[in-house]
Amino acid sequence: MPKITPFGHYGYWRESLADRDLEILPYGLPARAVFLVLAFTLTAAVLSLTPRRRMWFTGFGALTMYVFLLHGLVVRLAEQFGWYEFTDRLLDNRGAWALNAVLAVVGTFVLCSPWVRAATRWAVEPKLDWLLLRWRGPASRELPPRESLPGTDRAGAGRATVEDVARSAAR
Repeated sequence: MPKITPFGHYGYWRESLADRDLEILPYGLPARAVFLVLAFTLTAAVLSLTPRRRMWFTGFGALTMYVFLLHGLVVRLAEQFGWYEFTDRLLDNRGAWALNAVLAVVGTFVLCSPWVRAATRWAVEPKLDWLLLRWRGPASRELPPRESLPGTDRAGAGRATVEDVARSAAR
């Protein structure tokens, strides 16, 4: 039984037009242009589905960086341990595809879970406050007074925030 692939080799763009049995002009370039237009149209369609009000899944939108950065590890481990071949042998092609799709949705919620976020926060959201401060020696760990920053007045007396330091460094 042939494998299910959405657009054949076009879905991954791994082969050049010269490596396929397609001529560049009658089929190759127009087909790529059509797929690019379809991709843009589908992207716009998905973005139009974004709700304007808060839903039960709205909070997960802030956690997508965890899923984006960590799902590759799960996929590579599944490949290395032969998970996809195992499910292909156990179920038919469509059954394996459905099972892996369900596991992908479950894996998305697992990668958004609090304990995964706590374990991987150092890699996904590292603290970069130290990067915003200029190193001037041991005493420079303290932020400069707010009035010493350009564009601040005496009314805002007190200690500067990291955002103030970043703004003054960008000027």
